[in-house]
Amino acid sequence: GLVGLGLSSATAQASGATRAHEDGSVSDGRNLTITATATQDADANADAVSGGVAAGNAALATATVSPALWAYIGGGTITLDNSVTIVSTLNADADADSDGQSYGLLAAGGSKSAATLTPDVDVAIKAGTVTASTGGITLTALSNVTAGGADNGNVVTAVADASAGGLLAGSGADSDATASANVETWVAAGATLDAETDISLTARANNRAFADAGGLGAGLVGVGLADADATASGVTKAHLDGRVNDGRSLFITATAADFADANADAVSGGI
Repeated sequence: GLVGLGLSSATAQASGATRAHEDGSVSDGRNLTITATATQDADANADAVSGGVAAGNAALATATVSPALWAYIGGGTITLDNSVTIVSTLNADADADSDGQSYGLLAAGGSKSAATLTPDVDVAIKAGTVTASTGGITLTALSNVTAGGADNGNVVTAVADASAGGLLAGSGADSDATASANVETWVAAGATLDAETDISLTARANNRAFADAGGLGAGLVGVGLADADATASGVTKAHLDGRVNDGRSLFITATAADFADANADAVSGGI
């Protein structure tokens, strides 16, 4: 038509809370295992195309993942013959992709992608006395890490592409990817641990973010702009603030791997 306009917007969100907990007393038993596991994924894709003597469009894609995952002992007196194991495991990913194309005598195109992963993964003994008479006590919190401690391959990805062609043409692409997990394994000051073998507290996080933006403007006068930002951060903690009456060895480990990669390409052509 004489004037062509296009607008596309896509939003995907995954959130919610997952809890597994023991808040009472256990006077006898062989093992106690408390496990919280969650898998969350959000994917958003937006495409916009317009054409005319005067043409303009915008494509917007937003993917957000913000779960809470908790496994804990809330209190009481717990006595087991063998072992106590508390584990929280999160597998999560967010991907956003946008593409805006505009063609005409006067053409302008824009795209914006934002992908964000901000989970809260927690394992705790908050109060009480926990006894493993012939075994150990193990607390483990994992975010995008396998049980063996390896990267599970999830990458928060934002990709934005914009192109415009015409006598006067301009395009802009903006992408933002953020991976920022808060992971904590802890024993509170009011708690007491008693084990025959090892006591282990482990917190592991893998934060990977990738952002890519491409802008193309071609015409008698062409302008292309691109901006890409990737952030990998978060807080990973393991700490024991309570009391240990007995145990063979004590292991407290907090490990985080943060990787951020951003790529922006802008191309313009004209006389």
